[in-house]
Amino acid sequence: MPGVHRGGRRLTGVKSPRWRSEVCPRRVTRRGAGVAAAAAADDGRSVERLVLQAASMTATRNRTLARLAICVLLLGPGACGHESAPAPDRGAVPAEFQDLYGSLQATLDSFNRTLDARGSGTRTPVTFSAELLTANANRGQQLLGSDALPGARLELDRLRALGVRGVVFTVSFPLLYPPFHAWSHTDAAAYLSFYRQVAAEARARGLKVAIGTGPMFRGVYSAGAGFDVGAYYDQLSTDEYLFGRGEVAKAIARDLQPDFLELGGEPDSEAEISGKPVNSPFVYLTLTNYLLDQLGSVEWPGRVGVGVGSWHPLAPSFVRGYCTASRIDFVDVHVYPISLGFLQQALSLSDTARACGKGVAISEAWLLKARDAELRQTSNAVDPSLFARDAYGFWAPLDASFLSTMVKLAYVTRAELLSAFWSRYFFAYLDYDTVARDGCGTPRHACAPAEVLDLASAAAARSIVAGDYTSTGRAYMGQIAP
Repeated sequence: MPGVHRGGRRLTGVKSPRWRSEVCPRRVTRRGAGVAAAAAADDGRSVERLVLQAASMTATRNRTLARLAICVLLLGPGACGHESAPAPDRGAVPAEFQDLYGSLQATLDSFNRTLDARGSGTRTPVTFSAELLTANANRGQQLLGSDALPGARLELDRLRALGVRGVVFTVSFPLLYPPFHAWSHTDAAAYLSFYRQVAAEARARGLKVAIGTGPMFRGVYSAGAGFDVGAYYDQLSTDEYLFGRGEVAKAIARDLQPDFLELGGEPDSEAEISGKPVNSPFVYLTLTNYLLDQLGSVEWPGRVGVGVGSWHPLAPSFVRGYCTASRIDFVDVHVYPISLGFLQQALSLSDTARACGKGVAISEAWLLKARDAELRQTSNAVDPSLFARDAYGFWAPLDASFLSTMVKLAYVTRAELLSAFWSRYFFAYLDYDTVARDGCGTPRHACAPAEVLDLASAAAARSIVAGDYTSTGRAYMGQIAP
């Protein structure tokens, strides 16, 4: 989210999940959620050669090289030259983060007492899910690589093994919009084919499919997409933009038939990404009603919703507006920052939706490790420094505590869907001391936030290949167990 206002002050840096492509927010478009095409320099060993070598060796050597071949598919030879043990996912909290850690835990503890007072023991049906980061639309043309679908299949297998009942991914405008593909000289049919296959693979594993649609992120977060969506947005009038959004929503419903379709989840983020004046309750409701009109021509049995971030200062007004739209099935609440009363607002928004007869979803949730002052100072639209904190294993107990709180919130609000966004940390974290000691690059230097996220992407990919899980992943598996 680019920024929120509270008490007249702009709070920047509170994430925009639609912006975040795959596994890491900035260079993920080069590594692609751990499954992008090989971007590192070729070390002379193609995947095909590795597989041929493996076929001539012993069964043990076969398995080792087969894993290496898959990892080359996921990340490229530079990231997979050796396998290392998973980084510790606990450990001492560094001194510079002890105040933040304690503050976040205290906020979670307080909110849990609020939920306990509401009585959260009833196990209502919830589609517990995780983000399928390999299918994120911000990867752009990387989704068409030969490695993309195998990577998505592997991630689906690993998430299914954790016990999730659904997956969430974005199919963003202008993907699937023919005029954009004519403008960018890309293949609309190829993107539709990819997403059809991903949806089919998910359903073959017994998983429900939830798709979010909004604008594809411009700039740094889609830098490896192969086209400049920002330039495309800038040439569109607001009416042309809304028309395109409607065409993509129709294509998703008609051709992908999702179980859940979120028409938009963060009005503030959409306004900053698209450059269109949609960040007001009235305008966003108008946009939503237009999209619903477009869906009226589609035969589709799924449920449709629209949302807002729990941090938005006008979030109650947005939800009250959604309540007037009879064709909306559920209200989606995104949860990332938890201070400044944002957790309590998530509960209040859900109560409002329930009171007007709407369902509730939490399709994106992950704990943002930010102090109150940092929310006012940092814009994650251009600065991945806050997200880079997520990579370290000492946060694992707090991540597990946050997810436990979200599961409890889902039960209290009788949510239809709950999804953990940064699912890569179900597979691997980095060790803070090791990264600080070893640094990055040649010559070695202190790792920049984007480099930290590259390391996290590589670690997650190796763990996905190996079938390893962190304590956070195992905790989520236990929390969502029937």
